[in-house]
Amino acid sequence: MDHCRLQRDAISFNAAMNACAGDWTRALGLFSQMRLLQVSPQLITFSTAITCCSLGSEWSAALHLFHSLASPDLIAFNAAISACEKGGAWQHALQLLQNVHVQTLQANLITYNSALSACEKCQQWQEAIVMFSSLKTRDTISYNACISACGSAGEWQQALVFLSELQSPSTCGPDVVTCAASVNACAHAGHWQEALLIFLDLRRSGTNVIAYGAAANACFAGAQPLDEVPAP
Repeated sequence: MDHCRLQRDAISFNAAMNACAGDWTRALGLFSQMRLLQVSPQLITFSTAITCCSLGSEWSAALHLFHSLASPDLIAFNAAISACEKGGAWQHALQLLQNVHVQTLQANLITYNSALSACEKCQQWQEAIVMFSSLKTRDTISYNACISACGSAGEWQQALVFLSELQSPSTCGPDVVTCAASVNACAHAGHWQEALLIFLDLRRSGTNVIAYGAAANACFAGAQPLDEVPAP
């Protein structure tokens, strides 16, 4: 009977922490309350708390929780890597990725994409390329992270290599994020004509304010009004 009561309490705490979303202080308060009430946290409890810290950009608190786990599962690893990605802690993200293999767990695309995004946000384009090259399975998110990483580092030509590959019929295809990232890569490097051609070519995949703004800025830099550019 006591075991069932504790299980229900743990599930209730998990649900309450899920409801906290980005309120990481409240989530950690609930986590501490579990300990005070001698309710044993489950693996999912840790992962939920880590995710709450991630949404609150508290990557160090997320890692503290993660390292208190004796045997983390892939969900916990993914949550911790995502926290590092959101906090710009790319080196910690890559270390966690290595630890996934040490623990003999099978990293999935969520794991790799979070690590790729961590490299992207810190302009670690070479690290991103090395990781991308090792992937057997890739999706649009994987390509977008590499395009953004290369674009932010001024490696616009390498960004277009990824774009070209993504446009191949054998891949998953570009999306609105691809358009914005590719246009930005060229615009930041001062190549307004390439930026505009990409924008016009990828409009069928969808555009957003970021993509349109990047195209407009590129045209402005090249003294070419965007509204005078003919439709493809």
